[in-house]
Amino acid sequence: MFNKLVFTAILTVLLSPPCLAINVLFINPDIKGRVFWDLTTDVAKQAADQLGINLIVKYGGGNRFSNQILLEQIEGYYDYVVFFPHSGNAVQSFKVLSQLGIPFITLERSISQDELELLKKTSSLYPLWIGEVFYDDAQAGALLANKLITLHRKKSQAQPQILAFNGDYSQTSSNRSAGLITAAASKQAKVLQVLHTMWKPEQAQYKLNKALKRYPNANIIWTASDQLAIAISDQLNINRANILVGGIDWSPKAIGYVENKQLSAVVGGHFMQAAWALVLVYDHFKGVDISMARKAMPLQHQTIDSTNIDKLANLKNTSIWRCFNFSNFSIDLNSQIDTYKFDFTDDIEHEIKRCLIDKHQR
Repeated sequence: MFNKLVFTAILTVLLSPPCLAINVLFINPDIKGRVFWDLTTDVAKQAADQLGINLIVKYGGGNRFSNQILLEQIEGYYDYVVFFPHSGNAVQSFKVLSQLGIPFITLERSISQDELELLKKTSSLYPLWIGEVFYDDAQAGALLANKLITLHRKKSQAQPQILAFNGDYSQTSSNRSAGLITAAASKQAKVLQVLHTMWKPEQAQYKLNKALKRYPNANIIWTASDQLAIAISDQLNINRANILVGGIDWSPKAIGYVENKQLSAVVGGHFMQAAWALVLVYDHFKGVDISMARKAMPLQHQTIDSTNIDKLANLKNTSIWRCFNFSNFSIDLNSQIDTYKFDFTDDIEHEIKRCLIDKHQR
């Protein structure tokens, strides 16, 4: 009887999910209440729970100065740091973490090209920069523009005339609008004006009325974030304007707006970046050479519109990520895979479908 109990206990331990004392600090670069980074953080927490990671989240305050201060005031023991380097501060951030002796993974590429080139030239100085996860922002801007232009041409022979509502003056915003401008030129569409909103929906609504008076023939509104798109859609519904609107982020509310035909298209997938960084952290901790992950960058955004909303509408329900098995994307935990597949492709859609089936059966 005793031997049987011992055997059962050993078997239970062997079949249990990974239980590791991996302490990771994730610096959310914004403040609580910002939809995109809140979603990114929630999904990261689900990945951490599944991978046995003790995830500590701190908030950077929404600007490069407060983020840098937070880095410089790190206290306590962390095995890894996952953070978003800001333009103008990236080199100093790398130096701080290197002096602390903490391996780190960076998110996005919002730094200037000059700063990026400097980091590449001096990468040997930062051996603790073990990886990065970033999506192609120019591709996001172009993808949204191409989709809106295509949808417009299905219903009108008029030249596509685009009003663009960008975020701030960061590299992320610049790259997204650069993608828009390239796509518009290739499709013989006209970009009437690019307006900056500092990511504030109320600024987008305020500037919208003036812009439409200046450009009454505008028939497409491209926005650099879902929050801007939602605010503009709400404003247009009041004015009953027949204009196609799209945004970037895949926020749950925006996906619902596509489902209800209040937005024409949304581009996203990048809210998973912190979760993917934690998969890399786990594998690195287990001794996997994660340098191959850099070869998979940049990751590509995907579109949700009327053609696939039925398949992806459930992404607006954030509880789905409790079921999503992030362990399936770890090389250490899956002997049959030898590359990282973080793009939102068939493997991820299959996992979401499995979650929906499991949820329905329960």
